[in-house]
Amino acid sequence: MSIAALVLGILSIIGSIVGAANPLSNTITIVALIVGVIAIVLAAIGMKKGAGHGKAVAGLVLAIIAVVVSIVMLIACGGAKQNVSDLVDGVVNGNTEQIEQAASNLAGDAGEEVQSAVDDAIAEIESAVNDAANAAADAVDTAADAAADAVDAAEDAVDAAADAAADAVDAAADAAN
Repeated sequence: MSIAALVLGILSIIGSIVGAANPLSNTITIVALIVGVIAIVLAAIGMKKGAGHGKAVAGLVLAIIAVVVSIVMLIACGGAKQNVSDLVDGVVNGNTEQIEQAASNLAGDAGEEVQSAVDDAIAEIESAVNDAANAAADAVDTAADAAADAVDAAEDAVDAAADAAADAVDAAADAAN
């Protein structure tokens, strides 16, 4: 599951980037969104199973970024497509007022949507990094607890061996007398 999550996470990030490069084609972006969601599910399953935890986390981070980028691109392109359609209609009809309005809308939408997409992506990346850091800290705590338990068990074994040796020395001394 972890390897599948990583592979799908990589594919979804590539798809979202390709979809972002061609904002008027939603097909690639929708596929990237679907693959990203599947990767998130597989990463969650992989993280619960424990095997390949690092791959699952990497797949999860990539998938979250891809899903955010895909959603932002789908939202951003919805308005852009209408503005492009208005621009084309204005050119075909020779309506300069419609051309100017559509061009102005395209320019305004792009700036707001790009800033919104950047803010959303940064927030998702920070969240994913924090989740990964927390998971790593939990793993370190678990390993430290296991090491402390092993040290305690070793100390108990040494104490038991020392007691047994002392008993053997006492028994040998009693037998010699």
